[in-house]
Amino acid sequence: MGLGALVLGIFLFIVGVLAAVTVPFQAASVVLLVAGILSIVAGVFVICVTKFTDATPPLVYVRSIWFIIILSSAALLSFVAAIMGFVCIGKVGNITEDDLNTQIQAYGLTDASLVNVDKMQSEGKCCGVNYYTDWRVTIYGGRRYDKVPDSCCKNYEYACGFKFKDEATINRRGCLEIVKSSIVSRLWWVSIGGIIGSFIKIALVIGVCYVRKKHLNGS
Repeated sequence: MGLGALVLGIFLFIVGVLAAVTVPFQAASVVLLVAGILSIVAGVFVICVTKFTDATPPLVYVRSIWFIIILSSAALLSFVAAIMGFVCIGKVGNITEDDLNTQIQAYGLTDASLVNVDKMQSEGKCCGVNYYTDWRVTIYGGRRYDKVPDSCCKNYEYACGFKFKDEATINRRGCLEIVKSSIVSRLWWVSIGGIIGSFIKIALVIGVCYVRKKHLNGS
């Protein structure tokens, strides 16, 4: 349970998307990661106190309270991560398109925009935002119909996008849908993982409360 949330959170945080966008999808991954860490802490806590302490009622009361607090916090964070994921999914479209348009307009003006756009286009095998002709209305394109970055070329070589003669030699589809799909898939993983994790943790908290009450009453 805790290890699964931890691994999923780390994976989604490390594995980025094809473009630098302002959709806060990584924030949800971080919250899920913290929830996984808390779950593991709760498990380690129970193992340690069970092994190194006795089972007298006062100790059962104290350690069960701490376990419930830690696990409840993890459940809450898992649920928050799920909500953040769902909220971000609804914002992906407009935010991503605006971000990509801003980046291609700034292409070549900053090192960051150059690296980000070239990475997006070469790895995604795409060109522009909605279509390769988007480059015509950028500073880089200069309203020319035959100029795109080299990262748009199907077979990359130096200056292959400068005065290209045949549009069949470049990737014509835009990058927007590819980037959106990449972000949305990660957000769905966070949301589903967060919901499942929160329900499991809540069930464990209820189970611990029941066992705790039964144990204390029996004593």
